[in-house]
Amino acid sequence: MSRKIANIHHLVSNFSPFPRKEIFEKFFFTGKNLFNICTSCPRLGVGRMVTRKRWNLLYPEPSYYTITRVRIDCSRPNLDGGRIWGVLTWRGYKDDKEVYLGAASKKEWILVRKSDEAEFSHYDPDPLRDFKVAPTHGELPPLLKAMVLQQQGKLGLSTEEPKLKLTVKKGPKARVLQESDIEQLKQSSQVA
Repeated sequence: MSRKIANIHHLVSNFSPFPRKEIFEKFFFTGKNLFNICTSCPRLGVGRMVTRKRWNLLYPEPSYYTITRVRIDCSRPNLDGGRIWGVLTWRGYKDDKEVYLGAASKKEWILVRKSDEAEFSHYDPDPLRDFKVAPTHGELPPLLKAMVLQQQGKLGLSTEEPKLKLTVKKGPKARVLQESDIEQLKQSSQVA
């Protein structure tokens, strides 16, 4: 299964003659749900790679789940319920945690063939290219800045410009790095 990017953005734009709901139902929700896929695989699909149709259309990097646990609800008709867990690889970067797949009932899942798994998952990650850089400090709001400067003046502390320390949520879905992370990546790439 090759990852081809189809330009569907022109279909979803405001100038499209088709309603947005019709486009999404036609392109995305026309497959099997994950429970149907898992029940048709040996060992309920544990160890197999599954992806969503929209991920293949929207991103050039591979995005998929590797299924780790499956609990099928046998009381449901057609065995189309239960819980599924997996390890996410989002746009080429693998997450270490096992997570619950909340969108398993959506009808847009694709099972990646065993013979195509190596080709589908191949990606040469480069965090300096793929991630955006976020600042480590930012400006305080004007009123808060004035209050902090006034309080520092009363206490006799230095009246240098107060800054707000910023932290970012890190992980494969955040796709954001801070300057300290970039320095660490550069040092590790020079060592390797």
